[in-house]
Amino acid sequence: MVETLSKTSLQNATLSRVGANDMLFAQDRLTSAYQSGNATFAAGRLIQVLDLGNRAGAIYSNADSGSGSNIGNLYGNTVSSLSDSLDSIINNNQTLDAASINTINSSQLATAINDVNTAASQLSVVLASINNPAAQSALSQPLARQQNALAALNTTLNVLQKEITVNTNNVRTLSPDNLRNVFGYGETQTASQTTSAVQTVTSKYQSAGDGNNQVTDQLKQSIVSLANGQLNPTAMNALKTQDSAQTIDGIINGNAQGNAVKATTNLPAVKESNKPLNIQVGTGNQNVTTTEITSNGSTVKSLKKAVADVEAANKDLSDAVLAVAVAQNGEVGAAAAAAANSRRNSAPTILPTAKAGLIAFFGKHQSVSVEYQYYFRNTNPSFTSGEVTLNYAYYFGGK
Repeated sequence: MVETLSKTSLQNATLSRVGANDMLFAQDRLTSAYQSGNATFAAGRLIQVLDLGNRAGAIYSNADSGSGSNIGNLYGNTVSSLSDSLDSIINNNQTLDAASINTINSSQLATAINDVNTAASQLSVVLASINNPAAQSALSQPLARQQNALAALNTTLNVLQKEITVNTNNVRTLSPDNLRNVFGYGETQTASQTTSAVQTVTSKYQSAGDGNNQVTDQLKQSIVSLANGQLNPTAMNALKTQDSAQTIDGIINGNAQGNAVKATTNLPAVKESNKPLNIQVGTGNQNVTTTEITSNGSTVKSLKKAVADVEAANKDLSDAVLAVAVAQNGEVGAAAAAAANSRRNSAPTILPTAKAGLIAFFGKHQSVSVEYQYYFRNTNPSFTSGEVTLNYAYYFGGK
């Protein structure tokens, strides 16, 4: 499951970055159109804004957007489908918002981890019941390591769940309908479809280009309205989606130290010439920095590292339990053997016996005899299976 999450999060981060770049280049083309005094040239720039927006639409949600639609299938997926996959695994596709972001409690991964927690808790109870100080001492450290590893994994999962909810909501703001309202369908636009905000401004500049080719203040103001009303908010949403997607990847895969990291796009100040448009980024170049994520003063582990630590802790505890069991079995076996030897050496032995002999009488009161005895089924090494005895007897009484 972790490998699936790792691959999906990387694809999601990559596509989100490509989509954000398209949006930033669209801002750049809009800035160029605003600064031009040639209506035809500006119309050409606005058409580029349309193309970039349509290509971004394909990346985000595979909308029917003309020639750029194949870009969204770079991995055979879109940002929307990849986001849904992550949301399904981590949050069980719950419909969440900011108010319910702290109430996430159902997911495939969370269920798996809960099963591990339950098993660990039950094992802890069993181990605590062992009435053997030496065994408890041997198991205390491996058990503590397992509990600490599970706690770290739960912290990572909690952070990941929240960030995926943020990402899911960011992607929803870039829905096909919202993108079509801003950009439309480019060359696939039909008369029956609503004209988008960018198409409306483009048509005005094309009409001016067909006339005297002059750019009026009214035309420039239409670009200002387009930038502040539609394009800039959409571009900012694209950057938020990129940051949340890269943060998800940073939580799952982590940095070189195995810690979870948060991605942030740093925006420069608005250039003086761009202030009417309030466009901060116009080159498509992004300055993204990462910082390690902390929780309650401690650095959060990446999901990969947290899962690996739990697996290692489980193995250490399993090995320790096995070693204690072997030692205890050895002690029990030695005690049993000692008891058996003790019983064998102290208990009376009764065996079937065959006996034969000769006796000779001397006078009236004396006799001498020779006897041979054989013990059947003798397994006691303390005496032989056969013996010969010489006996003398004196008989009192008589005449």
